[in-house]
Order: sequence, then structure tokens, then C-alpha cells
Amino acid sequence: MSDRQDEQRCILSCQNGDCKSFEFLFNKYRQKAYRAALFITKNPQDALDASQNAFIRAYRNIKNFDNQQNFYPWFYKILQNCCYTQLRRKSNSGEMQEVSDMRLNPAWLVQRNENQQNIVAAMNDLAISEREILQLKYFQELSYKEIAATLDIPMGTVMSRLYSARTRLRQLLDKEE
Repeated sequence: MSDRQDEQRCILSCQNGDCKSFEFLFNKYRQKAYRAALFITKNPQDALDASQNAFIRAYRNIKNFDNQQNFYPWFYKILQNCCYTQLRRKSNSGEMQEVSDMRLNPAWLVQRNENQQNIVAAMNDLAISEREILQLKYFQELSYKEIAATLDIPMGTVMSRLYSARTRLRQLLDKEE
């Protein structure tokens, strides 16, 4: 049985009331969700809170999920909303976010640049949408098509946003040198 079939079977079980089946989805996506949330929130505790809230919301709404679709793009939209809610809460309370969490280092740049702190600073200077699209492409390793489905945008928009985000990141890194 393929991973996709296992996933569909678990989702169907969840939709039929077997709450234990959701554990498969949680275990499969928890690290991926945390990393995605960390890129958006830039704070480990906020990322953990947002990813946990996203799993709770996904579980509560699993009956609304179309089992013919891929789970992760549907879940990612929930996660994204939880992250933005977390950021709004922080913004409204006046709390400052950490800007130099070393776990934000993109592996594909670290190999090309010896100064990791410059990369972290550059990533933190990007807009949320720029960090997010780079994270989906290079850390989640999603295809353009999967990114388009996840963000609910046309594939051409994915390509142009990726190009812009990479260009902006390069500019920030060049400024640091």
C-alpha cells in the first residue's frame, strides 16, 4: 500500500469517528508543520503553539476534507491561518519576536555561504510571504504545482513569487558582504 493510500485510509477512518487514526497524520506531518510555522512566526514557542492549534483544527474539521485531495495543502492552509492568528495576538499584545533563531537557516544557502548569521538575518528581513514561499520550495520540497495548491494561487504566481523572494534574499545577502 502506498503512503498516499495509507493517508487516505486514515482520513476515511477519522471521518468515520476513529480518532486514533489521526495519529498517523500527526506523526507524518508534525515536524513539517513545526518547521513551516517557524518560518512564518520566527519564534519557536509560537511555531509550536500554531502547529498544535492547526492539528486540533484539522482534526475537528476532518469530516469536511475531500479525501480525493492531498491532505497537506488543506492542512497547510489551516496552519497558515493559525500562524497569522498567533502573529496578530503577539502584535496586539506588543510582544517582540525573536529575530535570530538559528533553526531558520536554509540548508541550501548554508552550503554556499560560510556566515550563517548573515543568512538568518537576511531571512528574517524578508516579508512573511517571501519566507513562506522559500520555505515551501526548499524545506518542504514541494513542487510548483503543490505550492500553487497549498497557497491557492496560480502556478505562474508561484514562479514569480519564488523568483522575487530569491532575488530579494540575494540582495540582502550581498548587502551584508
